[in-house]
Amino acid sequence: MDDITLTTTSHIEARWMLSELDYMATWARMKFKPKKSRCMIVKKGKVTSRFKLEVQGEPIPSIVGNPVKCLGKWFDDSLTDRKNASSTVAQTEEWLRRIEKSGLPGQLQLPLSSVVEEYKVAKCRVVMQLRDSQDKQINQAGVTRRAGRKFKPDSMVSQAEGMLVLSCKVALAQGRYRWRHDKVLSTIASILEVERRKKRHVEAKRAPVMAFVREGEKSRRPATERAASSILQKARAWELKLDLGRRLHFPSVVQTNLRPDAVLWSEEGKKIILIELTVPWEERCEEAHERKASKYHDLLQCCREKGWQSWLFPVEVGCRGFPAQSTWKLLTALGITGRARKNAVRSIGETAEAASCWVWRKREEVSWKPGGADE
Repeated sequence: MDDITLTTTSHIEARWMLSELDYMATWARMKFKPKKSRCMIVKKGKVTSRFKLEVQGEPIPSIVGNPVKCLGKWFDDSLTDRKNASSTVAQTEEWLRRIEKSGLPGQLQLPLSSVVEEYKVAKCRVVMQLRDSQDKQINQAGVTRRAGRKFKPDSMVSQAEGMLVLSCKVALAQGRYRWRHDKVLSTIASILEVERRKKRHVEAKRAPVMAFVREGEKSRRPATERAASSILQKARAWELKLDLGRRLHFPSVVQTNLRPDAVLWSEEGKKIILIELTVPWEERCEEAHERKASKYHDLLQCCREKGWQSWLFPVEVGCRGFPAQSTWKLLTALGITGRARKNAVRSIGETAEAASCWVWRKREEVSWKPGGADE
């Protein structure tokens, strides 16, 4: 329907035009799809299905009783947009409901909240693409970029690159990124501490029971078996150590120079959990996860060789406040689910966002003093 649209003053003219299209399409060895097309004939202000139109020997269905969707909009014989408007409102409400349940923190829930920011980013990207092109005819062409009276993408790119080079070196040397990392780690630690202090009943292992299933029926496990079990449920007397201020001493399970950001272990149950936190740029979360998993792989194997049941959780929290799926995975494995998990993820993301905001606000200052809500 969106390939060709014919509008005529009478159904007779429509037949003439369809016959000409039929001739041209047949000559070009092309074929129409009448079943995907619709015709609408209006007589005295009302839609009628009295007259029939056809192309290449097949009838074209009338829009009466056969609405069709074109370019995201439904067309029917009502000739109004009332149904489209109500459908758009219902879809918007459903999308907003899904976004609210997604667990995304703050401003990341609505990517369309800053159209101006997206416009500026696109203009700056064009400047860098033309400037950094390897073709001299392109980077020396002197292409003029129009972006309004106030916004100048060329000057903004130069200013941002200068600040980036200076700020990164100063922030790294003064430990600003480490401070942000420790802020996020402290938030995670408080969540882990609350979960660690909970009293749990360690269930003894039960002998497997064979369940018989009738022919044609599906196997159904009890609800207790279907529920995800917590790692902390497998032992008592859990202890927690953190690498805040680079002062972590690894438990006496093995001798190592590596220092995970958090270690949970139980001497009684011989179980240990290693947690390694990274606060990278959101697009580099997957790369950071693979790098940390590889770094602590040998340590994990050494713990298992000593007879300890071991788990490793590389966790990534984006510097703009977007916790990766690894954060959800960690909380689920520790028995934090439902609303408690959603609130925990939101708290972690807000901490990362607030810390990054403070680092950005102090980017032009040479002296550094940590700040924020709680210093």
